[in-house]
Formats: sequence, structure tokens, C-alpha cells
Amino acid sequence: MKYLYKLDNAAKLFVSIKNKKNIPIFRVSVVLKEEVKPQKLQEALDIAIKRYPTLALMIKKGLFWNYFEENHRKLLIQEDKYYPCYNINSKLNNGYLIRVGYYKYRVFAEIYHSLADATSLISFFKSLLYHYFILTNKTVDDKNEDIFKDNIHTLADYDDSFLVHTKNKKCLFN
Repeated sequence: MKYLYKLDNAAKLFVSIKNKKNIPIFRVSVVLKEEVKPQKLQEALDIAIKRYPTLALMIKKGLFWNYFEENHRKLLIQEDKYYPCYNINSKLNNGYLIRVGYYKYRVFAEIYHSLADATSLISFFKSLLYHYFILTNKTVDDKNEDIFKDNIHTLADYDDSFLVHTKNKKCLFN
């Protein structure tokens, strides 16, 4: 059974402003000391994506509104061949709104802003790198109380951050 998720307030905004000239995608990346091992990066991605189920969604158009639906296809890493933050073709990306890839020493993740904010993407990216380092036999001094290696998501992963951070705030425009 597939679950459907409503778009939060920020997601509705970013979906509505997307066009050929304005693609709300952003990227985080890191440069490593050694060349990236693509197979190990794919294994790390397979582990990390399970911890962040709200990144494993695809957008669907309903009769009156858009919604997110769970995506159970495999998210594949890609070698970086184009310029940063080019449009993510979800049909070529197994329906995903996130792209994870590498180029020589660099690992990156790009995502539609309607799916996540920077905090969410950075948390996912840290988890991805944690698992990549473990799979490549690197020592990781983890002082984050298992947050990045944990594979169990929490209810907070499903919060509408806009409502959480603006609750009980007064509007400046009244």
C-alpha cells in the first residue's frame, strides 16, 4: 500500500514557482581526500535513504492539488556530467526529486526545495557520508549519539517545519 503525503506550505510555494528559468534546486557537496568509490557510495545511499523516508517520495498531480507518494524504486547514484543544480528529470531518476552523485573526489546531493530544506538535506548527507566512510573502512569518530547511523525515522521527520517554526508568531504584514 502506498501512502500519500500532503505538500507542506513551503512545498506548495516551490512547486507553484517552478518553470524552465526558475528551478528551485539546491546542492550540498563535499570533497574527499580519495577518489570516490561509486559502488560503495551506492551501498551507502541504499542504507541512508531508508532513514529519511520523506526524501524517498515522488510528486503526483491530483485533480485539485499536488501530493507526494512513496517511491519504492531504487535511487541510483549518478556521475556528475552537467552543471550543478540542473533540472532533475524524475522520469529518468526513477521518480525521485533528489539526485546523489559523485565526480572524482566530490560527493554531492541535490534536491528540489519543495521536498526538503537545507537542514533536512544536510542531515541526510551526513548520514550518507557516515555510511560511505564505514563501508570504505574509515574510522569515524561519531559524537552524534548514533543520529547518522540510525536507520529508524521519527515522527519529527514528518513535521511541517513551516508550521512548527511559525507557530505563535505574529505576522509582520498586518
